[in-house]
Amino acid sequence: MADNARKKEFCVTDDCLIVLTQPQIKYPSIGWREPHGFISFARAESRLLRECHPVAKAAYMVVKRMSNYFCQYNFFSSHIIKMALLWCLEEEDLKKYRSFNCSDEVNGCELLCLVQNILRKLRCFAAQDYVPFYFMPSCHQPVWLDEIYLKQVHMRLYQHGLTYKDLFSLSEQQSHDIVLQRMKILFTFSHVMYWTVLSEADELELFVPSTINPLCENSYDSDQ
Repeated sequence: MADNARKKEFCVTDDCLIVLTQPQIKYPSIGWREPHGFISFARAESRLLRECHPVAKAAYMVVKRMSNYFCQYNFFSSHIIKMALLWCLEEEDLKKYRSFNCSDEVNGCELLCLVQNILRKLRCFAAQDYVPFYFMPSCHQPVWLDEIYLKQVHMRLYQHGLTYKDLFSLSEQQSHDIVLQRMKILFTFSHVMYWTVLSEADELELFVPSTINPLCENSYDSDQ
């Protein structure tokens, strides 16, 4: 019901397209070889972003640039950052940024607040290891830019009986696992990236789920 309400409210004619693609090119683990059609809401996403208040557009560009240039590693795709922004604009105190109000002014404090909220939302996505698609929340997508399949991070940790905190105390054998090392780097630097936009009064905490189970569908709120 919620999915249908969101589609009716935010989608207009021609927003939804059927895209023919060969997913096995990007995801070799997929068994089939024939082209398949997928639903694309790219036009709807772009339109909603255009209709947002300038501070929302600016926040999207800031986080996108941080994800690309904060360090030598790329964290999140522009699409995932866009999903985080759209979900943030669902929150009561941020709904005011969903529409353009005829002013091109970008307030610095508002920009910082929205950047913090987007990075906090991305941190929640990373903890649950999936991104609920904005227009179809029951459809989940990988979080990290280099994830090969959905919940790859949780699956790897689960196979080793580890949690995110265990990444800082890997055994000698585990430390040779390239995937685990990559996860440790992404997990660490994505937190540092978020910490850089906090005030001096904010406490620096690791945001991690207490258990790792790739079969579970856990959702983490921004203020956890």
